Amino acid sequence: MLAELFNASGMKPLVVAFAVAGCTFPIQGTSRVFLTEHESQQIVPRSFVETEQLVNEKLAARGFTLVTRDEQARSATLSFLGNRDFSGASTIGSTFYAKFVPLSAGTTLVTLVGKPTMNHRESCPSVDDNPCTEVRTDNLWGLTGSEEANVIRGVFAEIELDTTPTTATK
Repeated sequence: MLAELFNASGMKPLVVAFAVAGCTFPIQGTSRVFLTEHESQQIVPRSFVETEQLVNEKLAARGFTLVTRDEQARSATLSFLGNRDFSGASTIGSTFYAKFVPLSAGTTLVTLVGKPTMNHRESCPSVDDNPCTEVRTDNLWGLTGSEEANVIRGVFAEIELDTTPTTATK
């Protein structure tokens, strides 16, 4: 009876078997899948502190809140969290890691990496060298790292506009 129903609807029994079996997939995406190392970095013609503030403003404007700041000898790493989609059964969000390294006087290298989250849980691989726990889902929509890559592109584009001197035209 079930086979007749699927044949009548044109569905393939194999597709139904996967849906019924409840296959799940690990969430492994990061922005690094979609951006090269070079595209994940930007040299900002601002001081270390000013650059941190600028990145914080840009991510906050997109709904991502600063949650941690880890200072090392010559750098600092900030992490930001936020949600992107509440419409389904799960909440989909993002974590961003921003590393700041002062270069010469008045310039700072920023490296941004983004990872998707599901129900506020971040999956492997670890970006900050902390232990990670694999998170699995039956649908990877919004969990590949492409949305995070787009946010990073937007943040860097705005910073470029904010920090590039312009000349007045007549």
